[in-house]
Amino acid sequence: MDLNELVGNVPGGIYLLISPILVLCLITFILIRLKSFQTHYLILGGLVACLIWGYKFYELRQDYPPTPDPKRILVFPFNNFEQDKNWLPFAFWEKIIRDLNRKTDRNWIVYNSDSIFESFDSRFFASQDYRKKFAELVDADIVVYGILVPDSSEYLGEISFKIVEGTEKDFEPFLLNKNNFTKLTDEFAEKIISEAKIENENPKFEDEIEKFYSLPLPLESYYQAKILFKENKIDYAKTLTNELLQTFPNFPPALILLGEINLQITYRDVRKDLRGMDVYYKEGRTILRKLFEKVPNSLDYWFFKTQFHTTYKEWTTVEEYLKLLFEKTLSDARFYRILYNLAPFRWENFEKIRVHNYPEILEKLVFLDPASISYRILFTDFYLEKNLLDDYQTNIKKSQKIIEEASQLRSNNVPILMRLGKVYLHKNELEKALENYHNVVSLDSTISDAYYNLGIATFQKRRFKESEKFLLKAIQMTKHLDSYFYLAALYNETEDKENALKAINKRILLSPGPSDLYIENARLYKDLILSKSTKPTELPY
Repeated sequence: MDLNELVGNVPGGIYLLISPILVLCLITFILIRLKSFQTHYLILGGLVACLIWGYKFYELRQDYPPTPDPKRILVFPFNNFEQDKNWLPFAFWEKIIRDLNRKTDRNWIVYNSDSIFESFDSRFFASQDYRKKFAELVDADIVVYGILVPDSSEYLGEISFKIVEGTEKDFEPFLLNKNNFTKLTDEFAEKIISEAKIENENPKFEDEIEKFYSLPLPLESYYQAKILFKENKIDYAKTLTNELLQTFPNFPPALILLGEINLQITYRDVRKDLRGMDVYYKEGRTILRKLFEKVPNSLDYWFFKTQFHTTYKEWTTVEEYLKLLFEKTLSDARFYRILYNLAPFRWENFEKIRVHNYPEILEKLVFLDPASISYRILFTDFYLEKNLLDDYQTNIKKSQKIIEEASQLRSNNVPILMRLGKVYLHKNELEKALENYHNVVSLDSTISDAYYNLGIATFQKRRFKESEKFLLKAIQMTKHLDSYFYLAALYNETEDKENALKAINKRILLSPGPSDLYIENARLYKDLILSKSTKPTELPY
């Protein structure tokens, strides 16, 4: 048994507690054998035993202080992305963790991942709450990540890296060299640098520490860009990502984010500017080449590469890459997200996946990545927009559960609020729908669909003046087609036949053609207005 455990923990304490009693028993036994047993001898012997015990206990406690319960700390290893060197092997990080466990009273655990930057997921680091939840999930007290400083791979004995704690403080810098593990703060920075120079006798070490201490971390800008991208503020996200890549040109997560942004722009503008599409295609190929040079075996690289070819509808290539990914992982939601884009007949080539329809894929997406807002929105859109009437109420309940969970994960998110409002409209819970759409307008007053849906909800509550105001606002903003439909219904309800006909004629005139789902309903409704019939017709949502 370790002396530290013997002295500092419960078994050792009990042992030292009973030791003077054992001494007293021994003295009593000797006195009885000598037939000279007297009380004062027993007391004197007890005092001597207590003095000896107290001295030895003090001596042992000085040499072996009690061991506190170690905190389990999960470490995500990162290398310095500014360098063009290869990634350091995982075994190298294990060596650092062994040093940390030996030199501190905490139980450090290193996170092993096929993708060195997989842990950049904002679920872990976007907020303290998520970091704490993840720490609980992996049975760790704190979630941290380490970044190696420039050229540190040359110094296997003296490693400097930065730890970011996921509890009270966001940034806790540390210095680890071959002899100590010392906290690096503003007030001790100069002292540690000078000591490090003396201890290591390395002329580069001082420059290395100074560079490390002043090195701007790319994470903050990266997360800002990622959040903007998720909120569909694509142009702002691209500007910020390009600025980040000017400072860190070989930062793989930012390269992938730029690629994803370009893919989204391509998808958005594909019918507007074919030359622009070609530019983004070439830029995407450049990004793929850089990533291949940096992280050829990274899952993130292969997923982005597959998504790239998906956007440009190179389906044979996509299927080929999916088969490669299939061999590597089936526990990554991105695999099923790409599969969702494929035509169902291609699923037959992935027999082991055992998915037969879109809902099964969507459920897998949410199950594998429950914190992803985009997958929950995709799930909700599928059930609401496909108008699956075969099991309408069940589908609405599923959509409500999924999107309400999303709203708990991220409050005041406009896409989530829009879907939540739509679910409540379908359930005829009009007050809840109004509350959500008013929240959308307060967060972003440029969304015409929010005013359109406010118009629908107030129309159904027969608050016609309010409804008219919201519908006209939607038309003013984007010539919202179906707002004309509801305006016609509104005027018809208030017996304003002239304006009802104007509105429905405008709706028919602005129809985009065969893709218009409600054009026949609009023509039927015009006939109903002309015939003064009260027979209802289906209005769009």
